[in-house]
Amino acid sequence: MRSWGFWLGLGFFALVMAGFAAGGVSLWHTMRDEGQLPVEQVEVKGEHPHTPAGDIRAVLTQKPLGSFFTVDVNEVQQRLEALPWIYQASVRKAWPRKLQIFLVEQQPVARWNDQALLNAQGQVFRAEPGPAEQSLPRLYGQDDNAKDTLDGYRGLATLLEGSGYPLAAAWLSARNSWELELKDGLKLVLGREDTLRRVQRFIDSFPYLKGEARQPAYLDLRYDTGFAVGWQEEENKETP
Repeated sequence: MRSWGFWLGLGFFALVMAGFAAGGVSLWHTMRDEGQLPVEQVEVKGEHPHTPAGDIRAVLTQKPLGSFFTVDVNEVQQRLEALPWIYQASVRKAWPRKLQIFLVEQQPVARWNDQALLNAQGQVFRAEPGPAEQSLPRLYGQDDNAKDTLDGYRGLATLLEGSGYPLAAAWLSARNSWELELKDGLKLVLGREDTLRRVQRFIDSFPYLKGEARQPAYLDLRYDTGFAVGWQEEENKETP
């Protein structure tokens, strides 16, 4: 009797395990079958004025998303963040068949080397500028030194604009030498050292040049005291 009971128990256990296995296989196929639990709704939030809805749709339809269980949210995030104006994308699943996306666009603060833009973190990104970006200051430098260029520009611009000299452009050379251009076209050559002190010297001294008949083209402030002035060449006036 014990022998029969043992074999009956073992057979029952085997049937139960087979049922679990069959159910597991069925569930696995259901989870992987896009037709069973497809992603039916994509919800996009966040302001993205530079990124048309069509561009987002094209990214999401590059290849099938898969089922709710198999969609790779990290891969979708990477595809969205490859769009030129997207700074950050967050992708989440929402039961039962929804994908929630939140987008953050780049916030440009300067044009960079006439070919790209800089965001507020000093990171270079390449995107087509719109009308609003045309009025941004122009910065020039090495890509691997973009943040230092932006930080230096901010300090110099604050000092100049606080005294009524708005800054239009700044150059930081590979040797860390600064050159500035004011919005009226006047250029300031600062060099590598004591840049803030040299700008302050310009602010203190420039009013004395305003009485000159000629207009200065640039001021070279790379001196311990004083500065050199380069004058605009007078245009030849033709006699009618």
